[in-house]
Amino acid sequence: MSAHPISMSKVEATQPLNGRTIVITRPLEQTAQLKALLERSGARVLVFPTIHIVPASSWDDCDRAIQNIGTYDALMLTSVNAATYFLNRSRLLNEKGFPVFAQKDIYVVGEKTRRAVENFGLNARVFQEARDGRSMAHAIIRQNIRSKKFLFPKGSLASDEIPSILREHGATVDEVVVYETRPPSQTEREEMKDVFSREEVDIVVFFSPSSINNFLSVVAKKSLNSVRIAVIGRTTAEAARKASLTPDIVADEPTTEALVTSIVRFHD
Repeated sequence: MSAHPISMSKVEATQPLNGRTIVITRPLEQTAQLKALLERSGARVLVFPTIHIVPASSWDDCDRAIQNIGTYDALMLTSVNAATYFLNRSRLLNEKGFPVFAQKDIYVVGEKTRRAVENFGLNARVFQEARDGRSMAHAIIRQNIRSKKFLFPKGSLASDEIPSILREHGATVDEVVVYETRPPSQTEREEMKDVFSREEVDIVVFFSPSSINNFLSVVAKKSLNSVRIAVIGRTTAEAARKASLTPDIVADEPTTEALVTSIVRFHD
């Protein structure tokens, strides 16, 4: 007896993104989970990193901060990259003094950043309402932070919004670069232009303002006329609007799972 053919409605129910081509602009080493979830939903996924994350070219400022870590009241980490690069450097530089971090308030954005901190044996504080750096800063200033001293390890392209908010409320904030964001290679640029020139893309996903800026230095905006824009958070959504792009899909939370859910919901 021949098998019954699978109805199209069943395919659409189990693979709601069937037939969609989605471009991920995240660094390759950070795409595995997102790619798998999208493919499980039926999407064809292309990975074109618009940024590459590399260690800071100079550790001088960071090392000075680590050596004086006892003078800080709290540490702010807004991404897994910031947490990993800073805490790895701290442990490398002063492993015996590493336990001093256990005596500090460590504020983070998101569960993934919290888990990255916990991997170093430290506890981190997550404000449930804080979905990005700005909302974390506003949660912090609900406390009395006047004369408090904060350390903010960050990427080379991070904005000064978080430090500015805290400084306006009387805190001191030292910013140290622990990783740098680099643009795509020439080969990657040519491959990306080729894909978008063939108009094969349904959705392009952005994860940071720098990924949008680097993308638009390669692909003309007119190539996105029929492409939906998905972003992982409000900061990236604002950057898209400033670049005259319309963020059609904004994740409810800055997580891979929430992003996929939002993309699927958009196509329901």
